[in-house]
Amino acid sequence: MQALGIEWMTHIPAGKDGERVTARSKGKVERPFRTVKEAHDTLYHFHKPETEQQANEWLVRYLMRYARQDHRSEPHSRIEDWFVNLASGGIR
Repeated sequence: MQALGIEWMTHIPAGKDGERVTARSKGKVERPFRTVKEAHDTLYHFHKPETEQQANEWLVRYLMRYARQDHRSEPHSRIEDWFVNLASGGIR
């Protein structure tokens, strides 16, 4: 990196430079993926899919059921919450 003239900085802990508080990971993205992975992987312990297509069908079926479950803090399902908070321009 020095040969290319690139300056790099290591992570600065919160308040170290006196100007900002650095971001910290809260697991908001990782948590749902882990939930789906752990729940879906248990299916394979009881019955292994015969083909990749069958595995994908199982995953889609599971995700649809997961999306219809109650939202953790709102009085509607997860998928309804997603539609309510969808940007007016749709998905990019």
